[in-house]
Amino acid sequence: MSELSKRAAKYYFVQGAKQALFVFAFLMMMIVFNSLVFIDGSLKDSFMNSIGNALRYGSYMVILCNFMFSVYGPNWYDSIALSLGCRRKDIFIGEMIKQAVFVLSNFIVLIALAVIGNMDSVMVLIGTAILGFIMGPLGLILGHKIKKIGRIVIIIPIMIGVFLSATLSNVIAMRREAFLTEGNPVTGFVIGFIIVAAVLFTLFEFWAYNLNKKSMVV
Repeated sequence: MSELSKRAAKYYFVQGAKQALFVFAFLMMMIVFNSLVFIDGSLKDSFMNSIGNALRYGSYMVILCNFMFSVYGPNWYDSIALSLGCRRKDIFIGEMIKQAVFVLSNFIVLIALAVIGNMDSVMVLIGTAILGFIMGPLGLILGHKIKKIGRIVIIIPIMIGVFLSATLSNVIAMRREAFLTEGNPVTGFVIGFIIVAAVLFTLFEFWAYNLNKKSMVV
């Protein structure tokens, strides 16, 4: 790996970690606030209810924030990377590193919360992480498309992303039984979901790569 590639990878890794810490801090404040303010029964019961709420909001934020931060990629993060002398292929790989760090870090946190709350939500959280990965390249595509128009227009796709993220999160929640079939978690729905997600992720990444190649200079 060249020095430029290492520099790009380090930069995007740090950005992904910062974004993950933002979500982590939000969830921790939510748990503490809800546990102390909205007391339902004992403090322990209130704490357990707060963890359940944090899991729901955290799942939503993994999908939404990866999309939102990716929309800003071509207009903000990639521009800074270019000023550091990074090449377009380094930027593309760097964006993937950033998204992976963000989604996987939050996934680990949500799994830990599920274990603490004694909640059987592993398969559901895996589905949420997969959707989070898909929203990353989709956000990059939109970011490249609106780059020539202006940053203020980013508000529009972000609002669309909010609605789409909420819809996807609700679909995961309503289809929870499909992910948690007793004795056989890998159901037909799960297999189909993974296949469709893999196809969409590949297509979106390929599209984002082509847009990145055209819009960036070597």
